[in-house]
Amino acid sequence: MRKLLGLMLMGLLGAGAGPSVAQDAGDYPNKPVHIVVPYVAGGGGDIFARRVARPLAKELGTEIVVENRGGAGGNIGMQAAASAAPDGYTIAFALSAQLALNPTMYPNMTWDPIEDFEPITWLAWAPYVLVVHPSVPAKTV
Repeated sequence: MRKLLGLMLMGLLGAGAGPSVAQDAGDYPNKPVHIVVPYVAGGGGDIFARRVARPLAKELGTEIVVENRGGAGGNIGMQAAASAAPDGYTIAFALSAQLALNPTMYPNMTWDPIEDFEPITWLAWAPYVLVVHPSVPAKTV
């Protein structure tokens, strides 16, 4: 069974948490659920994860522990989540950078975004805008 890759993010805008974690066991959860955030405390990813943790804890009826494991472009935190037991009690809070870019940029990664995780939900989306000064003659990318 692959681990849960929860709370996938494409950006840091918007919020919404619901009963995204589904388990076969009728007594789930019977202990705290850990959200591994592969960023340092106080940053955008951490703030957003904590914003989501409160309603998720209420919905699941258990404590949610946010663990910051920053460094190495998110690889330290993602490795920690990949090494956890595949029991639904560890959820990774990942941006598309860790899932799409890191396998290309770090060829010796010890975790695999496809084999080691199972997506739960797309939690947020933030559009990007490309702008130039009006004096630049470019009209298209």
